[in-house]
Parts: sequence; C-alpha cells; structure tokens
Amino acid sequence: MRIAYVVGAYPSLSETFIAREAEALCSGGHTVDVFPLWKGSGAPGDGHSAVSIRRCSRWPVFRRAPHRGRVFDWQCHFASSLLRAPRAALRALWYMSLADQVATRATSLGADRVHAQFGSLPSTVGWVVASLAGLPFSFAVHARDVFVEAEFFAAKARAADRIIACNSAAARRAAELAGERDRAKIVLVPHGLPLGRYPFRGELPGGEPLILGVGRFVEKKGFAYLVEAVALLRRRGSCVRCWLIGDGPGRKALERQIAQLAVGDAVELKGWMSQEELMRAYERAAVLAAPSVVARDGDMDGLPNVVVEAAALGVPLVTTGVGGLPDLVRDGETGLVARPGDATDLAAKLEAALADPGAAQARARCAREAVEARHDEAKTSRQLMEALGIAL
Repeated sequence: MRIAYVVGAYPSLSETFIAREAEALCSGGHTVDVFPLWKGSGAPGDGHSAVSIRRCSRWPVFRRAPHRGRVFDWQCHFASSLLRAPRAALRALWYMSLADQVATRATSLGADRVHAQFGSLPSTVGWVVASLAGLPFSFAVHARDVFVEAEFFAAKARAADRIIACNSAAARRAAELAGERDRAKIVLVPHGLPLGRYPFRGELPGGEPLILGVGRFVEKKGFAYLVEAVALLRRRGSCVRCWLIGDGPGRKALERQIAQLAVGDAVELKGWMSQEELMRAYERAAVLAAPSVVARDGDMDGLPNVVVEAAALGVPLVTTGVGGLPDLVRDGETGLVARPGDATDLAAKLEAALADPGAAQARARCAREAVEARHDEAKTSRQLMEALGIAL
C-alpha cells in the first residue's frame, strides 16, 4: 500500500516519532510519501531513509487544477465557517492551493490512503486532500492538537475511517469532540520504539547526579518548576546538576529564572540535540524529569516520547500525573509522581529518587517492562496497520 502522510513540520527535532512511524511502515513493505506543510527544524536525513519527502508549493495557485470545481466547493465550505471559527477557516483557505497540489501529486504517485498527523491544521489539509483525490482518510491525535487546537473535528471524524490516538488522554478528548456515532473510530495505538536500539542499562551512572528535562520550552512542560526544585535541592546541599534539552518561546523566561535563583552553575539550557547526542545524555542521567502541568490555555502533554525512551533505557523517572503520563508512570512502581505545579514536592521526589539508587533501579526495571509490553515498535506497527486496514 502507498500512503500519503500529511504532516506539519518535517523533519522536526521535537516530533521524531513521525519519522519513526513512517520508517516502520516502510519496513513492513509499504510506501510512505510525506507531504509537509512547512519545513521542519530537523536534519533532512542521511540519504538512507525509505520515506520519500514530497514538498509541494501553493504557488502558482491551482497550476494544474484537475480538481478546480471541487476546490471551489471546499473554498465555499471554509468561507461559510468564517464567523464560527475564523482562525481555522482562514488558515484552511490559505492552504487550499497547497491541498490541491498535494492531491494532484498523491494521485499521480498512486496513493491508496491519506493519513494526517495531528487534529489541527495538518488533518484539515489531509481531509481536503483525501476528498479531492477520492481516497480513504485517517488522522492521528496527540496532545495540543486536541486539547487546544482541534478544528472542524466532528466533521473530520465523520469523514475519517479511523482516528488514531497515541495516549489515553488524547483518546478521551477525541471522544468528547467527535460525534457519538464516530467514537468507535478512535483506536489507541501507542508510539513505538525499536527496542533493539534502546538497550536497558544495568547500573545507574556514578558521580555528580544529572537530572534531564527534555522538550519544548513552553508552559505545559513545567520546566520552571524543575528549575525551582533544583534550586531547593542546591540550598539543601545537594550537588545535583540539571540539563534542559530543547528550546522554545519560554527560553528567555527560564534564563531569567536561572539568574534570579543563582543556579547558573547547576542548570544548563543545552538547546536541541540530535538523537545520537540525546542518547549520550541519557547514559549520563540519574533521573529524567517530566514536571508537566496543565497550561493556562488548557494545553497539556500526552505521553512525551522522551519519557518512553528514558524508560526503555533504564533512566529513573520523576513526572507528574498530567495528561497521558499515567499511561506509563505509576507512582512507586515505574517512577515517582509529583503534584503538578508544586516545586517543593517535585524536589522531594527527585531527592527520593537520588537517595535510594536500588529502589530507583527497581522502578526503572518495571518501567522497561511496561515499555516492552506497550511500546515495542514491532507490536505498535502491527496495531497501526491493523487499525488502518493495511495488509500486514
């Protein structure tokens, strides 16, 4: 089967799971053509990827236009939504010519299905592409795309034959947004890892303990509470260090906080890392912290892929119970869970994880077993193909 993948940014350092999923489908004998809406922040690849990146331009408008009449119908559809959902409607209209180009290209390549990532703009474009090309349509939901940026969701749910949710929190939210008759289309398929590349480490690293926080510097990640927790630990005489790996609009605020709390010698903002660099950071880490909170706009994490990766490698976990994190992290069993937005409790949980390496290692072993049960790529790829009706 040939699948047209409609995505937002590609490749993206903060969304490596998309590339991993597409590669897994290719390994299963299928062809994946990725149609990005815009250029991502990641590296373009090493030339050995089985996934084809097909970049289309919206200019010139409707250059080949075999679907001109149907495009006009879609323009009218979105124009009629301007009063109800002005931002989503304007964005959809802006991307209409690109959708036409993708439909034309997908048809010429012989695509059998359109699958879009995210319940926001990419699935809106994918919905149009599938309609113009006369192909089956499905889309995946993750976190912000259903908690904050879901658009035309009920209509897209009616048009889709499957909606894939990668965590239980996103699945519940998708069920709230979809019509009653379309809820049966929602299938939970966790993100998978090629576990052979993530060997469980036998021992925790020695020396000065390193706490990792990985992700975009945005409110929902809760990194401000992690910085405060590290400051509390340092005031108690702990020699912990913390690396915040990533970037984003909250970087300046974090820099100011680090300076105000005088923990510049303990907390480093490392920027984005390649997967190879991140793997080396995991090797040095005593704890992976995911202090997620519910942002003021309602945004929250699903189950961050870095948490799954760290668990697979045997890095002890300290998280909160927000969003999809409870799918993997159970307090005292597979990690320690702090109250969201409570730096004092987060510091206590970090201190407990560092003070008893034996208990931390036992929880890490249980977390690895949970990853093997739910996130083994060999299993999740099969689940995804079954959900989409793709031959195994």
